[in-house]
Amino acid sequence: MRKRGKAPTRKRGKAQPAISSFFKKSDHDPPAPTVDTRSDQDPPAPTLDTRSDQDPPAPTVDTRSDQDPPAPTVDTRSDQDPPTPTVDTRSDQDPPAPTVDTRSDQDPPAPTVDTRSDQDPPAPTVDTRSDQDPPAPTADTRSDQDPPASTVDTAVDPRSPKKRKKASDSEENVTSPSMQEEPDRKFCQSWLAEFEWLVYDGDVMYCAWCRQYKQTSNLATGTRSFRKTALQKHPPTGAHVTAKAARDKRQPSVIRGMKEVDRKRAGAAEAALRTVYWLVKEEVANRKYASLLELQREQGLAEVKNLNAGRNATHTSPTTFNELLRCLNEVVERRVTREVNASPCVAIGIDESTDRSSEKHVVVVVRYVRVHTAELITTFLKCEKVNDGKAPTIYGTTRAVLDNYGIPVRKVLGLGMDGAAVMSSDMNGVTGLLHRDNPFALAVHCVCHRLQLAVSQAAKNIPQIKSTSLLVDSIYNYIMLSPNRLAEFNALVDVLGEEYLKLKHSYEIRWLSMGEAVRSVIENFRSLAVYTEEQAAEGDPVAIGLHQQLTSFLPMGLLHLLADVLDATNHLSKIFQYRDITFSVLRSELNDCLEILEGMRGVDGIKLARFVTSVQDTGNYLETPITMRVGRGGQDPVETLNAVKTDFLDRLLDNLRARFPQLDLLDAMKVFEPQQYPDDDDNIALAYWGRHELNVLLNHYAEDKVSRDGNICEAYINRLMCEGQFGAFKQAVATRYKGEQREENGVAWFHYYRPNELLEKMFAGDNAYNQRIFGEVFKLMCYSLVVLVSNAEAERVFSCQNRIKTKTRTLLGIEQLDRLIRLSYAKIPMADFDFAAAREIYLQDPRRL
Repeated sequence: MRKRGKAPTRKRGKAQPAISSFFKKSDHDPPAPTVDTRSDQDPPAPTLDTRSDQDPPAPTVDTRSDQDPPAPTVDTRSDQDPPTPTVDTRSDQDPPAPTVDTRSDQDPPAPTVDTRSDQDPPAPTVDTRSDQDPPAPTADTRSDQDPPASTVDTAVDPRSPKKRKKASDSEENVTSPSMQEEPDRKFCQSWLAEFEWLVYDGDVMYCAWCRQYKQTSNLATGTRSFRKTALQKHPPTGAHVTAKAARDKRQPSVIRGMKEVDRKRAGAAEAALRTVYWLVKEEVANRKYASLLELQREQGLAEVKNLNAGRNATHTSPTTFNELLRCLNEVVERRVTREVNASPCVAIGIDESTDRSSEKHVVVVVRYVRVHTAELITTFLKCEKVNDGKAPTIYGTTRAVLDNYGIPVRKVLGLGMDGAAVMSSDMNGVTGLLHRDNPFALAVHCVCHRLQLAVSQAAKNIPQIKSTSLLVDSIYNYIMLSPNRLAEFNALVDVLGEEYLKLKHSYEIRWLSMGEAVRSVIENFRSLAVYTEEQAAEGDPVAIGLHQQLTSFLPMGLLHLLADVLDATNHLSKIFQYRDITFSVLRSELNDCLEILEGMRGVDGIKLARFVTSVQDTGNYLETPITMRVGRGGQDPVETLNAVKTDFLDRLLDNLRARFPQLDLLDAMKVFEPQQYPDDDDNIALAYWGRHELNVLLNHYAEDKVSRDGNICEAYINRLMCEGQFGAFKQAVATRYKGEQREENGVAWFHYYRPNELLEKMFAGDNAYNQRIFGEVFKLMCYSLVVLVSNAEAERVFSCQNRIKTKTRTLLGIEQLDRLIRLSYAKIPMADFDFAAAREIYLQDPRRL
């Protein structure tokens, strides 16, 4: 049996009668029976004793029927009250009813249950009944979910107003035992996910659907009765069913409207992205973005008009342009990062230069194998600003770029650079620093730089060749730097009916400039001779000197000699500048160039032979008289020409052989050249062919190496497995992948696959399974072909940088410049660019469009 806690007592005095006296009735009043308003299903309510201490004990009136369970008697007396006898009104057949005392000595006073709202003022309970009135039933204001409340007799003497307030206080302290046990209820946030129509505003919860469609229900107006059972009972109600039906009927049109909004939003974003991409690809200034959008709006492009969806959102600001540029750039960067990380190895090319704002930049390009297509890819990686051009700074910046793209230094097996000591030094240069981290990396001095140095150094050491170079530059300066002379020269060319070729200036740092300058002079020879003659007749001293040299045998003979030599070297330089050139192409093309130059020692080149023959036969060249002037010391001009030719060719051949040595490692890569394989029917020769070259490659890639710091670097290739696969690989190449029959201009010929073509034919597409069958050979082939033999890609990046960062755009930051270079350099066609991916990146921010 649970006892009721002891209520707090107040000091009694004359001015404060006992609380129980407030409930005391007149001595002549008959006892009012307690009216039971409960239903048959309600549990019994205890009877409360509101009598004073002086009242005689009143018998308990049993108003229950014979079927009702016995109700416990509630004892509201204090501990000092005398015991009250219990009146037994039961029949002999009724079971004994226990007397319930719910208070203990330690229990705190029980709170009074208040059914009023929080805003209502407290109202005392007033009994307005007369002595003759029948007892009034107690009104039950509880909901179906509330626990049963005890029936309290609140009849109060109306002559005591102050006591009525105290009676109210006493009423607040009367609470049923079931309400004492119920904890405070709070809103559970998980209900929002369980009931999609539910909304909680911090004070009440309500049904959004019923409120939206103006249905009448408790949850439509909102309730503070936070019970899950009420939420579970709400969906089957008629109001909610009606609201749900109205919502479902409207939903398809809402979805269609949302889809239309999303379609317009995506179309507007993609139109802006395409506009930005065109500007960047064409290297147009960023400030033209707003005017180009305005032009498109004037042309009636609906997608561009949708950019103005908001009143103030025009999406033409520099901030919007930069954000669109970032999204486009991220698409390209993600693709490069994904393919580089999948490649078995990479090679990097490094170069440094200064831009128009005198900032020193380092450019990093990368070559890798696109595994799923077995292609060699060379592309731009990063442009970074550096404080100085020292080797530690350049190498540290390069390592940071590699780390940013997730490329470990062990994966770097090639380094392409120019011949500067800060790059090529194997002690403290960039090459030496790389070898400390990865001794397997092959550092290659750019073949284009080497070829240019070989030609220029051979010409510098011969005075006659040097004088010829000065003649070419003098002609350019005399005509091209004067607008008046240039106009007169062009008019003369038209009169003579010659085909004008623009005169070019030779630059020592530009590989092909000297050959193009010499060619422009030879092509315009007749017009130049006539024009300088006219100007010399007017007394122009510069024209007199130029005309004298243009009509002399030795200077013109040396000019044609340079033309023949530079034709051969420029052709080789153009091949070396191919984006995906390999060492096999380098060796074969270099040998062809050496043979051509060797032949010129005994037989004049085409241009020189035509000039000498024409002068010896007619004394003229292209209708211009040529004078055989004897040089100083009485030397014959023909003999001098032959002597200079031999000296120049000897020096050039020696420089080429010195700068392109026959390295065993590079020469061994011919095992991947089908043209070098024996004949198809010679199986014995094929079985022995390539063993030495394979052994040279395996000595480099299949043996552990120790770096200069004492670290052991593990081998890349399993020697035994590679040797086992090499025999089957040679047989497959010789029988199926050696080449193909081709036809060009009606002429059929057999084309031998180059190493990069062999890689694609044998390991891509339907033959991708060969990457597993010849796993070690495939890796060895990738390691050999990925090495950069030319640093032309870095030079192209700097050319792109100079086109973008002009004199009017010197405030471009390095991050913005890097993004512009990446998109301009890639030059992906508009139809092939993934604008959908860029659009998704841009629209990730919900505030956009």
